[in-house]
Amino acid sequence: MIPLLRNVLRKSPYLTSVGLYTTLYTGADVCHQLWHFHFIEKTTHQHSTFSLDLGRTARMSFIGFACLGNFNYMWIPFLERLFPGATVRKTLAKVLVDQVIAAPILITAFYVGLRTLERKPDVFAVVREKFVDTYLTGMMFWPAAQTINFYLLPLQYRVIFLGVCSFTWANVMCFMKARAEQKLLESNAGNQQD
Repeated sequence: MIPLLRNVLRKSPYLTSVGLYTTLYTGADVCHQLWHFHFIEKTTHQHSTFSLDLGRTARMSFIGFACLGNFNYMWIPFLERLFPGATVRKTLAKVLVDQVIAAPILITAFYVGLRTLERKPDVFAVVREKFVDTYLTGMMFWPAAQTINFYLLPLQYRVIFLGVCSFTWANVMCFMKARAEQKLLESNAGNQQD
């Protein structure tokens, strides 16, 4: 399996990157929908059978492909050119630049991208609602993941490692977005009653 992965990475690193992000974001959305059904809907008896929202899954797949896979395919080599090598100092510089520049861009792209694809009226509503919480939550996850990535892994495996970490992070983002959407719905319902 490992030799096959190396061969695919060597022959087509771009397709590997965007394919991985597309697949992992698709999987993260399916996991979130299953979790929501089993622990929220099923316990409140709203639905008796699980039905996958394919439109939602397709939107997450598109965000994984269009935003994250493409961005990281270019971003990780850029950071390596900016701070070549894997010394402690250069690793910390990469992590810092990643958290200051890439994290805000990707959080915004995720929330705005999904709301745009959902054809919601105010595409920045969830960004305003959840950006700070998402960024602070990410600060508990991404610096450690990126330190491992930049310090221990060869360049050709970094986008793949980030993709695997992104599967976990995509699940976190799904939960945060769902909570923000629920809060926006409750806020709008309260405003309409007034």
